[in-house]
Amino acid sequence: MGSWRRTRWWRREGQKVGILGVTTTELPDISSPGPNVMVQDPVSSVQATVTALAGEGVDKVVVLSHLGYAEDLALAAAVSGVDVIVGGHSRTFLYDPATAQTFSPPNLSLTPVGAYPTVVESPADEPVLVVTAFEWGKFLGRLDVSFGGDGIVTAYDGNPIYVSNTVAKDPAIEALIAPYREDVNDLMTLKVGEITVDAPLSVDGKRMLPVGRVPAGERGHGCDAVAGEHSGRG
Repeated sequence: MGSWRRTRWWRREGQKVGILGVTTTELPDISSPGPNVMVQDPVSSVQATVTALAGEGVDKVVVLSHLGYAEDLALAAAVSGVDVIVGGHSRTFLYDPATAQTFSPPNLSLTPVGAYPTVVESPADEPVLVVTAFEWGKFLGRLDVSFGGDGIVTAYDGNPIYVSNTVAKDPAIEALIAPYREDVNDLMTLKVGEITVDAPLSVDGKRMLPVGRVPAGERGHGCDAVAGEHSGRG
């Protein structure tokens, strides 16, 4: 961990752009971060990091978030100095216009939860652009942002791009991931346990799933190799 930095910025076309990450406080419950990872309050942690970046002359800040859409909106409203939040975790679909959309091929119909981007006013009365691009690589998010001389967002444009089955695989990317395929396939076929009876449907108010069965739309909460548990959060 000694090689990790709390803040990082890059210079692009003469402008300093800071990028930082924040994850959900649910991390200890949904993953195995180990005893040396401490999950702190997202709002105070992001504000402290943005303030540190400002001290280095950075006035354009992008947050890569795994908090969830509702939490991203709350973060945008609570922290000053953030310009863009690129979100995840909740697998939320945003689009402009925020009306029912159909994409193809294959056909996929979705109704956006909100506009892309969703604009939130920070405590400093500055716009914060919140974007997220649904799930499982079905969309590629795109957002073009213009800034004023003071680093405040002045204009923006963009929408998620549907990655249909007509999109050709990039040979360069395929070559990069090829060495990992065998190891990943070994892990995917590894038997980690066995159950000889169907799991009950409910234990202590939580749904328990029989082996290999995960409810539609909830793949992120279970695994088809083991009996899964889902607490009811979408």
